[in-house]
Amino acid sequence: MHGYGWGLAFGWFLVPLFWIALIALIAWLVVKFVGPGGLKDAKRGDRGESAEEILNRRYASGEIDTATYEEMKERLVGRR
Repeated sequence: MHGYGWGLAFGWFLVPLFWIALIALIAWLVVKFVGPGGLKDAKRGDRGESAEEILNRRYASGEIDTATYEEMKERLVGRR
């Protein structure tokens, strides 16, 4: 009535495009800061430990018992 007309002619197209770009930006930032390994690498601290070092650390902290340690150690030595 008072000359409002169509308003923003391309608003129907630009608003969804804006949200898609915003979501893509957020996803890119998450991947950039968390890394391609996901949260597992971030939790582990990415110390670069070998499997044997991890096994020794788990045994030393009491996380696994002697029988499990010896069994896993044999498997690791057998893989070499």
